[in-house]
Amino acid sequence: MMSHLLLAMVAWAVVFRGSVASENRLLNRQTVNDYLEMCMIGQNHKEVPGPESSLYQECLPWKDRSCCRDNVTQAFHNSPTWYKFSWNHCTGHQLSPRCKTRFVRDLCFYECSPNVGPWLVQENRKWRTERFYNAPLCKNECDAWWEDCKDDFTCMDNWSKGDFNWTSGADS
Repeated sequence: MMSHLLLAMVAWAVVFRGSVASENRLLNRQTVNDYLEMCMIGQNHKEVPGPESSLYQECLPWKDRSCCRDNVTQAFHNSPTWYKFSWNHCTGHQLSPRCKTRFVRDLCFYECSPNVGPWLVQENRKWRTERFYNAPLCKNECDAWWEDCKDDFTCMDNWSKGDFNWTSGADS
């Protein structure tokens, strides 16, 4: 069922790709497979997906076809920060292990998934030129994330607006 849904979404993206900016490399993709065999252009992403012998913990689902490398997944599982973002950005509050696992799984998807072609858009940032946009999130995953993080804290009104204070070189 999930594979049929993914193929339908990819097919839709292939048909309606004309609305993306002309310099977007996605315009050169012609088949469903073209969309599914690509890695996002980013700081830690491979050019094309391939196997990795030992992706770390939460990233194991991508080990046979991955856009990330073993060392990258081990680093963000074990580091207190990733891309200068602290998991514990609220003073006096530690992120619970269950909630941190949810964020790490999301990061595994971001760094490792080769199936994001239909949802990539261009972006002009120092560390990446593409990002996901309107990628679907299943209700059961959203509900599970809520259950795992409902007692945790964030000290930000709106993460998507980027209201973090980066003047120290890390979020605060």
